[in-house]
Amino acid sequence: MEETFRLGRVAGIQIGVNWSLILIAWLLTWSMANNVLPDASPGHSTGLYWVAGALGTVLFYGSLLTHELSHALVARRRGVGIEGITLWLFGGVARLKSEPATPRDELAIAIAGPAASFTIAGFFGLIWLSVHSIQPDGAKGSIIAGLFGWLATTNALLAVFNLVPAAPLDGGRVLRALLWGWRGDRIRATVVSSRAGRGFGFLLIGLGILSATSGAGLSGLWFVFLGWFLLNAARAEEHHVLLRGALAGVTVAQVMTNQPVALPSRLSVEDFVNQHLWRQHCSSFPITGANGEVQGLVTLTQLRAVEPERRSITSLGDIATPLAAIAVAKAEEFLVDVLERLPASDQQRILVLDQGHLTGIVSPSDISRAVSASALVSRRVGQTQPGN
Repeated sequence: MEETFRLGRVAGIQIGVNWSLILIAWLLTWSMANNVLPDASPGHSTGLYWVAGALGTVLFYGSLLTHELSHALVARRRGVGIEGITLWLFGGVARLKSEPATPRDELAIAIAGPAASFTIAGFFGLIWLSVHSIQPDGAKGSIIAGLFGWLATTNALLAVFNLVPAAPLDGGRVLRALLWGWRGDRIRATVVSSRAGRGFGFLLIGLGILSATSGAGLSGLWFVFLGWFLLNAARAEEHHVLLRGALAGVTVAQVMTNQPVALPSRLSVEDFVNQHLWRQHCSSFPITGANGEVQGLVTLTQLRAVEPERRSITSLGDIATPLAAIAVAKAEEFLVDVLERLPASDQQRILVLDQGHLTGIVSPSDISRAVSASALVSRRVGQTQPGN
């Protein structure tokens, strides 16, 4: 769901597009020009169908953007920061910087999108009724009625589908808000909605396979892909909330490796192999400039990618990940808050700085160890409670 390029800002919110949108936009336009519009409004030229199909695609993605903007604007009004909106293969996603503070906030943010889609469906439906009432079947303008009838139906179906009580759909957010408000346990509510999402994902995959084997072709495969996405997204959401629960209250200082080995950025890969490889039991190394300032991080994976004949002329600075692309934290910060800032790339380390000076590093293995330690502490506390 990463954005490939940016379109600009709407109401101060950054709008991006993933490359997959271009493929789906073409397929949608083709489907409308060759199937949907000719069936709804026969008797027009091929060129007119393609123009109307392209217009329908633009209006449809405008509807999706409005759906996501509704989430984002309500979230911002409720005090939740917005990173941006990305339109992609399966629609769109509004990226929130933090979790809603209360079940009421969660419910308001979740319901905003489907409410917008139902409103858009009603608006397009009114246009369809108006055009259909003054244009007899087969008249030149009836293609407009076919176009807006499809837009009204599609937005209504989009709203209904999103209200299925299964994460990460909006209905899953509604379910989580209701369970959270009822039981007062956000983690448990998220686990329930995520597992409902996994079940719904399996159901879509099964229906897709059944449809594909029954001759539905691409439409069946689409259900398989959609189910697979929902399944993985629900699993990721459950893992995320369980991780946050396990690490609640844990600071970076409790987890980090103190005083990690830092290497000069000018050091060649060959010198690293000869002088440091077997002496340092690390898989990643912060690199520093001439004045000792931290410039980035280099990993063994990046080092292995350098061809042997180029090791003598390649410095660590040439291949390192720059500091701007690495999560940076202070020792006193809570680890769960810092994890939200981890980049989407493979570079999943956290550098701990104090007034620009390197004091520690947090690796994936440090985080795994913290989760295991937290489980031991929780079990020990439970076993020592009165009455146990």
